[in-house]
Amino acid sequence: SGDNRPPNMLEFELMVRDALRDGQTVSYRVVAVEVGNAPHPVAVVMQARGSGGAGVPLNAETLIRNWNHSE
Repeated sequence: SGDNRPPNMLEFELMVRDALRDGQTVSYRVVAVEVGNAPHPVAVVMQARGSGGAGVPLNAETLIRNWNHSE
């Protein structure tokens, strides 16, 4: 089985991985976006903040749409 993550999720997770490899302490948060009485979130917001370590602190946020949600 291949990697079926949305491209922006993979890019986001690779940024977090790189920050961790650079020695940053990373706070990682995922927040569900819910609409009405839908049984599942329509999307999630992924946020990551890094401590900086030896480089520029990670400060990233992205919206990942739930492709399984029918509108």
